[in-house]
Amino acid sequence: MKIAICAALYEAGRPFLAPFVEALRAATAGRDVVFVAVVDGLRDAKEALAELAGQLDIIIADVPAGHTLAGVRRAMLAAGQASGADVLVFIDMDDLIAPGALDRHLGALEEADFSYGDMDLIDDAGHGLERRFFDNAGIPDRVDDVITIRDRNFLGFSNTAVRANRLSPDALIVPEDVVAADWWFFTMLVLAGLRGKKTAGTVAAYRIHDSNTLGVGAPQTVSAAIVQAEAMLRHYRAFSAHPALAGCADETGKVLEYLRKATTQDATVNLSVSDVDGGAWFEGIGHMAKKLTAARQTDAVAQ
Repeated sequence: MKIAICAALYEAGRPFLAPFVEALRAATAGRDVVFVAVVDGLRDAKEALAELAGQLDIIIADVPAGHTLAGVRRAMLAAGQASGADVLVFIDMDDLIAPGALDRHLGALEEADFSYGDMDLIDDAGHGLERRFFDNAGIPDRVDDVITIRDRNFLGFSNTAVRANRLSPDALIVPEDVVAADWWFFTMLVLAGLRGKKTAGTVAAYRIHDSNTLGVGAPQTVSAAIVQAEAMLRHYRAFSAHPALAGCADETGKVLEYLRKATTQDATVNLSVSDVDGGAWFEGIGHMAKKLTAARQTDAVAQ
């Protein structure tokens, strides 16, 4: 079975390039693997990947100028699909694919269309933080319906894999205004009838650093919460016609309105209440949406 490992490479991620390449070499030793590198501004990409060239086939696809984040992900998905691989495995440049990740993904894919696994957390320098992304998050063993990923996301482009022959062309065309491309992609798959299974062990190390868009757990500042709420709103608007997701945009819009108008002190209190020990991406905003909805319902009854 041919595997394509797909990643976007960008110049800001150069400090993480050497450990990223070393992890790829360790994870792919002795395997029929092609590395699909979508170059988003990484200078001298061919030379940067020279250490891999003797071990893996490498496909380099340049992203055209003026691209968006969605455009980068579209290019990655298209290049992965065009590689002729049976399975596409995703990993971000600032993260590390785990030893044994490919076998774990393939094991889950024996019973599913896509797979997803836990990630060890590491700091900026690559030191282990002695915890995992799924800790205390109640991540299910299977994803069988869109409700499972409606209010939060745990399917990222570092901890997932998918059977290429199950992808429809529509699932590859990430909309321009979508920020959370991974969430959109897997929502599309689930709505198309595909099903996911959790791997038996970790598949990556997830790096926590200053440039993380989401990080781990609920947002710690009002500005970070606004960024997440805006991304969620764009996601939900992309699926506003689907009955299971139709009301989500309105709820998230109200959270965003609250965050923009509330005093920093009030918003921070609500963020602390919505905080969770761990939790999947966007889960903190989801908690806040439920809290604000409940408060409005209570006020309506009182009146």
